Amino acid sequence: MIHSYSPEALIELGRKHWKEHLPKKVRALTESGKLETELAAAVALTLKDMNEFKADGLNVHESWQASRELHLLLKEEPDPDDQMPDNPAWDAMVEVNRMYRQDPEED
Repeated sequence: MIHSYSPEALIELGRKHWKEHLPKKVRALTESGKLETELAAAVALTLKDMNEFKADGLNVHESWQASRELHLLLKEEPDPDDQMPDNPAWDAMVEVNRMYRQDPEED
């Protein structure tokens, strides 16, 4: 739970989140010297969105809930080693696509 919506607190929250969930992004931004700039920009956009949500009638907590994942608490990077889970719907879709790609003259 967040206790402060100050830019400094949000930057630290974002840094921890990005290091845990976006290690490739953090590595690339660190190597290019842009990590702090990007964190500050994400926080600024988050606070801007929060203010807009508050102006629309949401309270502080609701505005945080609505805006936090837009710029700051981004979704985890996909793991390229993860395999597609067993899913009959996925298998059926693959088969249908395979049928559509077949040459009609093969039949």
